[in-house]
Amino acid sequence: MQVVRADEVESVASDWHMPGWLPESELVILGGDGGAGKTQIAMD
Repeated sequence: MQVVRADEVESVASDWHMPGWLPESELVILGGDGGAGKTQIAMD
């Protein structure tokens, strides 16, 4: 395993499924109160 400092990592532009909210091909954690619509978004 190689350890790299975060300030040495070059950032790359993301493609967006929902611009500014939901990036494509990235790990996304969807959290919120019950009834907020998390399942609806996840199933869409």
